[in-house]
Amino acid sequence: MSFFKSLFGSKKNEERQIEPSAEPQVLPLIEPSSKSQILPTTECYNYSCQGDSHKATNKECQDYSRTYVDKEKGIYIAVVCDGHGGDTYFRSAVGAKEAADITVTNVLELIREDGKNLFANMPFTQVGILDTIAEQDNLDISMRRLFAKIYIQWRNAILEDAKRPVTQWETENIKPEHLQILQDSERIVKAYGCTLMTYAQTPDYWFAFHLGDGKCVMMDKDMQFSQPIPWDERCFLNKTTSLCDSEPVEEFRYCAEGDGQFPSAIFLGSDGLDDSLGDGDKLYNFYGNIIRRIKQEGLESVIKEIQENLPILSAMRSKDDMSVAFVYDESLLDAMSNAVECRLKEALSKDLESLKSSMDEWEQKLTDINRRIEKATKEAKDLESRKPAIEREYQRVKADYEKTLKSLQNIVGEKVETDS
Repeated sequence: MSFFKSLFGSKKNEERQIEPSAEPQVLPLIEPSSKSQILPTTECYNYSCQGDSHKATNKECQDYSRTYVDKEKGIYIAVVCDGHGGDTYFRSAVGAKEAADITVTNVLELIREDGKNLFANMPFTQVGILDTIAEQDNLDISMRRLFAKIYIQWRNAILEDAKRPVTQWETENIKPEHLQILQDSERIVKAYGCTLMTYAQTPDYWFAFHLGDGKCVMMDKDMQFSQPIPWDERCFLNKTTSLCDSEPVEEFRYCAEGDGQFPSAIFLGSDGLDDSLGDGDKLYNFYGNIIRRIKQEGLESVIKEIQENLPILSAMRSKDDMSVAFVYDESLLDAMSNAVECRLKEALSKDLESLKSSMDEWEQKLTDINRRIEKATKEAKDLESRKPAIEREYQRVKADYEKTLKSLQNIVGEKVETDS
């Protein structure tokens, strides 16, 4: 049985499949890197599925994910966007798709124009929201410029989309006061609100950035899991930062590295996934098992398992739309798989130790209960054996009482007060 089936069960769900998106028709030209001939093979994949709660209301999948691959030039990009739920954000599926496509185009433009110089020889660097920066450097200015271009183009795209007629589904399912947002230039972005998470890799450097919730998980060269992009504590429970905020450019966080070190694997997941698996070992083990299964069965087999089982996970846990995208170094599959197995063995050994301790505690409690039952059973048998004699004595005393009462009544009359 596969990892996914062992985790999710064998339930079969019919699901609207959302295929990885096609590349945009017009993209910046990028010259091949001199390193591209010696780079190991890199693979990537993305998938989005409709959440179980959306099926009940016939609401479209509001997540959108995509990847871009240029093996000749050694360029890989993965994007996950999570459109917000709720009536206010009724066109967030459009917002998510526009954000993903616009991001790929602008990331490619950055790579073409300034990437090598911007990230040259840069050690691993993490940068939080603008409020956390004491003084902006060239890196932050360039990254915020990228975020601003994405936001401006995204806003222009949704303003254009807002001109199209309201759909029949929107008329039947969205309250009129929410539909009026499309006529309000100041609030129109709310209808299209979404998060944005991106990973980009070239032969010379890599970088990732994030606005909103969901999780970016990295497996590094030491085969350790971490979350490389600084977290924004304002993303908590059902609250998140978003492209529809008043100043989203300042709310992006990012990380980058240009010193020749690359992640072994990067995973991007919308919050429907980490809401189901948590933020820690269960999430890391889920991604680790994807790598292990790719090593054992191949990517195509794992793709089928992901497409079959993510909808089941949604139904069992978060009920939300789910998206996953990942990029990994195929030459490191052996090392990654071995590391994952060691991690799982260690985790399972700890679980066994904990379960054994718990089992011993409950076994002792069970033994104590059995002893008390045995003692109580003996006491019950003893009491049961004494019951006939006590019953006989009770009946004798009762008969004497009734005889004595009758004698008294004969002397003093019928009105005799007794306690009975």
